Amino acid sequence: MHNSLKIRTFVEKLRTMKSAYKSELATAAGVSYTTFYRWLKQQMPHLAGLGVRPRQQMLPPKAVEWICKEYGIDL
Repeated sequence: MHNSLKIRTFVEKLRTMKSAYKSELATAAGVSYTTFYRWLKQQMPHLAGLGVRPRQQMLPPKAVEWICKEYGIDL
């Protein structure tokens, strides 16, 4: 797959990003929920700016998009 096709596919995914549970993202990342929670805990100041509260389970689309980009998660 050419880089331009990969980038186009990634951009299309970002445009259609939906809300997701933290547990779904942890599974997609291939880590336990505990590990994923620790990752997010370190990023909480940034995530708060995206509208995420510390104990919130369902993440808004903007937060899901940022997390996927930041941690290389392919949904």
